[in-house]
Amino acid sequence: MPLSTNDKLSLIKDLLRSHQSEHFLTRNEREQLTQLLSNLADETTLDSRISDTISQISSANYTDTLDAQAVNMWIEQL
Repeated sequence: MPLSTNDKLSLIKDLLRSHQSEHFLTRNEREQLTQLLSNLADETTLDSRISDTISQISSANYTDTLDAQAVNMWIEQL
């Protein structure tokens, strides 16, 4: 059974919360985050605000710059 958009967003929030508490993501967590972000980036039904947040997280994840303030903001926006 495929994951719904809400399920994917919840998983992203869980991964970001894990990053908040542990201050890093494991390789598997980072791969999972990348896959979820990629899947959501292709969805045309997302609200533009959420799409922008997904893009911001993707950029930060790619450059490995997930700072605490940004992570807090993204969790609130999702």
